[in-house]
Amino acid sequence: MTDAYLSLYSQDRPELGRGSGIERMCSCPSPAHEDRKPSCSVHLESGKWFCHGCGEGGGVVKWLRLTRGLPGPEALETARRLGLAPEHGDVKNSSRVNGRGQSAPNGQRPYRQPCPVDNAPPAALPAGYAACYRYRTPDGAEYARVFRYPENRPSRKADPYTRRSGGKHAGTWTHRAPQHRWPYRVETLTDATPAVIVEGEKCADALAGLAEGFGVLSWLGGSGAVLRTDWDALAGREVILWPDADGPGREAMARLAGELDRIGAAKVRMIDPEEDRPNGWDVADAVAEEGWGWKEVESYLLRAERVDQKECRRLRRLAEKVLVTAEGINPDRIDWIWEPYLPAGAVTLMAGAPGCGKSFLSVALAAELSQGLTPFHRRRAGKIPAAILSLEDDPARTIIPRLKACGADLGGIVIFDWRHPEADSLETLSMREGTEGELLRVLREGVKLHGLRLVIVDTLTAFTPARMDGHEAVAVRQMMKPLARFASDCGVGVLVICHARKRSSHDSTHGVQATVLGSVDYVASCRSALLVQKDPQAEEGTAGIMTHAKCNFGPPGPSLSFSIGADGWRWGEERQESADEIEEALLARRDNRRTRDREERRERRRAGRRTRIEERIRTYLEENPGEGISTRELRENIEVKSDTIAGVLNDMLEDGRLVRRRKGKQKVLWSLAGNGKQEQTKDEDKPPETGSRFKTGSQKSERNGNRLVSMNTRTYPVENKPVPVSPPHTRAREPVLGTGLPAGTEKERKKGSGKPPPKPNGRSP
Repeated sequence: MTDAYLSLYSQDRPELGRGSGIERMCSCPSPAHEDRKPSCSVHLESGKWFCHGCGEGGGVVKWLRLTRGLPGPEALETARRLGLAPEHGDVKNSSRVNGRGQSAPNGQRPYRQPCPVDNAPPAALPAGYAACYRYRTPDGAEYARVFRYPENRPSRKADPYTRRSGGKHAGTWTHRAPQHRWPYRVETLTDATPAVIVEGEKCADALAGLAEGFGVLSWLGGSGAVLRTDWDALAGREVILWPDADGPGREAMARLAGELDRIGAAKVRMIDPEEDRPNGWDVADAVAEEGWGWKEVESYLLRAERVDQKECRRLRRLAEKVLVTAEGINPDRIDWIWEPYLPAGAVTLMAGAPGCGKSFLSVALAAELSQGLTPFHRRRAGKIPAAILSLEDDPARTIIPRLKACGADLGGIVIFDWRHPEADSLETLSMREGTEGELLRVLREGVKLHGLRLVIVDTLTAFTPARMDGHEAVAVRQMMKPLARFASDCGVGVLVICHARKRSSHDSTHGVQATVLGSVDYVASCRSALLVQKDPQAEEGTAGIMTHAKCNFGPPGPSLSFSIGADGWRWGEERQESADEIEEALLARRDNRRTRDREERRERRRAGRRTRIEERIRTYLEENPGEGISTRELRENIEVKSDTIAGVLNDMLEDGRLVRRRKGKQKVLWSLAGNGKQEQTKDEDKPPETGSRFKTGSQKSERNGNRLVSMNTRTYPVENKPVPVSPPHTRAREPVLGTGLPAGTEKERKKGSGKPPPKPNGRSP
């Protein structure tokens, strides 16, 4: 059946046919699941499939209904016609837990697919399981069962089954956790009975045998599923929480305490296990291993302290601090380092491709601000001290010469010296967990020490933690949050430099955010964004354009051009092009340059190929001297294309490097020219030329410069050249009367006189 299932399923999912093994992966067949990565496993031996992303599963009939849109009866008939009966795929014959209650080898869990309609979970405890716990509603009706594996099993710990409550399969079971959950042993609660909540059914059963007069409860799932249970039955009751001796247990019980306070529990108390208890210690261990009885349990329950009022007071105190009304916040004006490009108290991002001049631009900005000049317009303002943090450029060899070239006031600029031995531990600004790095804490002291107003980070990637993924949005947000808090607390403008992609996606809906290398949250977390690109109108030197791509405090500023050349740094002019228009111009310029370079390379290859062919021709003619070599022989020995060798021979003939002579009517012989000069072309069977202005039809070629061109015309004019003198043994023909042309053939007489001459018998032609 494996081949039959593979043939059917691979028609809709071709990737199944390219794999190997019995179980293969493909995309989900459900139309409602946009499965970008293959998450559906197909077992070709049983024909069953299951999607680990959306939870859909089944066999052949369901596959046909989902992939081909066939109704149920038609899909069933198609499966039967192919010899794939529904019981092979749609009915879940569990290969791991069968109807006889026998488990699969090694205690492997069954597939998480719906159980067959007529197959409930085993009533008796099957092999491989440690315990079975029955969950009931407050009315006592069983709605779920949980089969627990032994504690030494390394993987999955339990298998839940749920009874269907509605539909045509009501009363049957499915192998999955219930959606609506009641606490374990909730049916044992009586009126005004205090409740004790512990972790796990094992602990609940152990404590219930000792704590008379108490309702002992637990919940389905681990510590993260504590709030998925319906705890409304505990409204108005006194509740004691007994967590395990570990961190997750305490956190789960703390969340449960808040939920019980919300539903209106009368009193909520929680036990704090002793610190000397081993990790994971619980009441079941106390009863089974330490032999606790009711006396020890009662004394331990008395240790419970109230947590509801304490937790409520803590939450209320936090709410009063972090949740304030809008009228209680005073509006504040925006302070600018360079309006509207560089705000104070916020983070500004400058992105650009390598080599576009963004690092030099940032140094030039710091130089002008240190002189008390506003960049570009160079209006007088207050001096702004700046700090430059760079792990890529050497301070003595790169940064200081650039500052001097821009005329900076070096006393107002602070540079991070990464060469100092104590700077090795200061290479991260913020941590991935959203906390400040040590370098950021040092910068806070530097603001107080030097009065810094601007901090330039070149580049942001160099100061990023090594384990942080720059393409993960949450990680980028956590890293940028401390930087934004530092800028806001200290009133400092932070300019971070990052790299752009090799080719920006200007068709993307994210706009400039898609230009930055990494997650779009780099731009989204900043209040201003600058994009540095090369100037498409500049031909020489390093010239670029700074585009204001984003501004949260007002309209963006115009684009500014700049140049870096032998004469130093210079601002250009304001430009109206947007970042997308500049990118399109750069792409068009690059495409034109590539086309031009491609044509030049093609021309060089063509010239080199012709040179090699000429060398082969010359070598072959030197090795075979004599009367000449025919064109056909050259083609056979040179081994090149016919049209190529013909063009090369004509070019060498024009340059005077070859001599051609005709032998017979069609054969042409080639030889090297003597002394580098072309000899007169000799046609042995060609009649000598006369002074006629026209050539006869028997002469099928004409001199076009030095090139031999084939002609199909009957007669054509000859170039204005001196008429060669006829040899002495040739008698000049008498001219035809009235034409002034020499006597020639019958065709020439027709051309000269306009009418044919009379024949000997006197008849007209």
